[in-house]
Amino acid sequence: MSLLLMLEKILNIENMKLVLLIETALILFVLLILFLLKGKLAHLVINTFSKFIKNEYRPDLYKIKADIEHPVSWIIFSVIVLFLIPVIPNLPASVAIFFSNVLKSIMFIAIAHTLLDVLDLIINRVIKKDIEKHVDSYRGDNRTALQYLGVIIKTVIIIFVAFSVAELWMDNVQSLLAGLGIGGIALALAAQDTASNLVAGLAIMLDKPFDVGDWVETDAGSAFVAGSVEHIGLRSCRVRADDGTLLTVPNSVMGGNVIVNGTKRSQRLSSMQIPISISTSADKLEQFRNELTEILEKDEHVVGDIKLNLVDFAPGAYIYHLRYTTSSDYTQHLIAKNSVNTKIVKLLADLDIGISNNVVYKIK
Repeated sequence: MSLLLMLEKILNIENMKLVLLIETALILFVLLILFLLKGKLAHLVINTFSKFIKNEYRPDLYKIKADIEHPVSWIIFSVIVLFLIPVIPNLPASVAIFFSNVLKSIMFIAIAHTLLDVLDLIINRVIKKDIEKHVDSYRGDNRTALQYLGVIIKTVIIIFVAFSVAELWMDNVQSLLAGLGIGGIALALAAQDTASNLVAGLAIMLDKPFDVGDWVETDAGSAFVAGSVEHIGLRSCRVRADDGTLLTVPNSVMGGNVIVNGTKRSQRLSSMQIPISISTSADKLEQFRNELTEILEKDEHVVGDIKLNLVDFAPGAYIYHLRYTTSSDYTQHLIAKNSVNTKIVKLLADLDIGISNNVVYKIK
């Protein structure tokens, strides 16, 4: 029995127009109450759902509770009204289809909104757990990959929802897709640089030649880039140089050129030439070599093997070549060089050995 006949029988009203008016008012009242209570219903649904989640995840859910309550309330409202539309009497089919499409569109958009918020929650939680796990050595190794993955998933969700809504309002979405395909080819040809940057960004994410926080050096063609990586984006990377300058480098450059990653090397190599005066005796030369090697072996800033050899002769000088390694950290590397150079100067003074000032020599 329809709602219209039930009202007519209960109220004993023979005027069908009056019955229809009462029924319409009743439906509008129900919709108004439902609209006003949709927030409360969403709150109830989220709280009920949270009871089935492990205790360790509940604080994270509560953080986004305020963000997802609004879209969840619209999902609940849309679903309930969609079930009510078929029972509304004398509602023209075209009107019913129109309101159904409106509600479905709202529902799809609200679902997408909720999924995007939940996705952000999951990514942030995974990053947080990774930081806690590697608290002493974390450099963002997985953060970049997770952020890229999040962008890809979000893009897929948005595209899917956009075409789902389009299907509700357009008769021939396939023709639109075909047209977009042709237009996409033209757009791709016009935006080759952007496309290459996106592909290079994905390659950087997968191959991980460097991460956020790493010190990198590369030849960008128009400029030499050296600095700490602050951000890896879809189109470009941002590198902070020593002088504080922020360099924005296209991903195609960072992904297509040779990258020197100073952070991931285990040591830094340092070498220098020492032009000893030609008047120095052979005994003093040997003494200088032995004592300097012994001093550097005890230097806490020098790591690895120390090589000090007489490699060549130049007018007025014996050419010694010193080669040693230091920590990969650039600041520690400079401290080590200062320590080594100071000890060389002191030893030369102690042994009364002079150096030649007029030697220009390139180590072979």
